[in-house]
Amino acid sequence: HGIEAQNPLYARVMKYSNGDFSKWNSNARGVDLNHNYDAGFYEYKTLEKEQKITQGATKYSGEAPESEPEVSALTSFIRYNIEELCGVLTLHSQGEEIYYKSAGMCPQKSEFVSKQIAKMTSYKLSDTQGTASYGGLTDSLIQKYNLPSFTIECGLGENPLPPSLSSDIYLRLRELLFTFPILF
Repeated sequence: HGIEAQNPLYARVMKYSNGDFSKWNSNARGVDLNHNYDAGFYEYKTLEKEQKITQGATKYSGEAPESEPEVSALTSFIRYNIEELCGVLTLHSQGEEIYYKSAGMCPQKSEFVSKQIAKMTSYKLSDTQGTASYGGLTDSLIQKYNLPSFTIECGLGENPLPPSLSSDIYLRLRELLFTFPILF
């Protein structure tokens, strides 16, 4: 919905957005957090240059891996607790797909768990393509820790998905949300 004029970040966000928030998918620094993790980060920077992706509404990865405070906080928490994690589930919106591999890597148990997730949600198992193949949390955890990690693309439509779909999406994910920890 944009940003209020009295917000201290107003000028910065307006610069990155040109006042159009219809496709905004970044933080207040114009960085898409889904591309700020340390997994193929520098390869993605090449794609950014080729596709002329800059700070703004979507797809800009930031100046360095984990440069954004939100990503840094989450990855610090994960590193601190890595020995206790059996798997990670990330929820994104749009596509009704399940991603569970990265750069040809598929941690042990990921194939089994991904099939269970597909049964519960009726979402399809997929491989990432293009810019979606770089810099995500799932990619980072698989590549750095060989940790089973799953990105669930919830809902179907155009981003941002309307709040009216929330109940239907939740009903499809409810079983997964309550059983994910015991799938391992």
